[in-house]
Amino acid sequence: MIGGPVPSGPLPVLAVTAAITAVWVAAVLLAGAPFGAATILVGLIALVLVWRTRAVRYLLASSLAAFGLGNALFSVLFAWPRNVIMFEQGAQVHSVSYLEQIAQEFMLGHWVRLVASLITAILAGAGFLTLSRRRLTAG
Repeated sequence: MIGGPVPSGPLPVLAVTAAITAVWVAAVLLAGAPFGAATILVGLIALVLVWRTRAVRYLLASSLAAFGLGNALFSVLFAWPRNVIMFEQGAQVHSVSYLEQIAQEFMLGHWVRLVASLITAILAGAGFLTLSRRRLTAG
């Protein structure tokens, strides 16, 4: 093997985490990608990087699924139509009582996204913690 064996332990995990973070920042700042799209992109990259470790793969895939369903898909199907009603059409098209109802639904929907984000963070954190522990015990 060129350059010797790949070291295991916290350094490679930190290097992978730093690289993933750099890709996310670059995607958001340089390419102007929305945060959600950049998060999904970086999540997919992380999933590819840890594919060989089954337990970590399942945790990161589950994290991506929770993010995709709870944030991305939820935003497109639930939040965006309510944004149009509240902020583009507004009182010119809808009654105030209907706008209040839509606002309440929108605020309730944010709790769904908050829970989905919490699940996403727990699964991703557990995945990277599992990866780190496996690397430490392997070396």
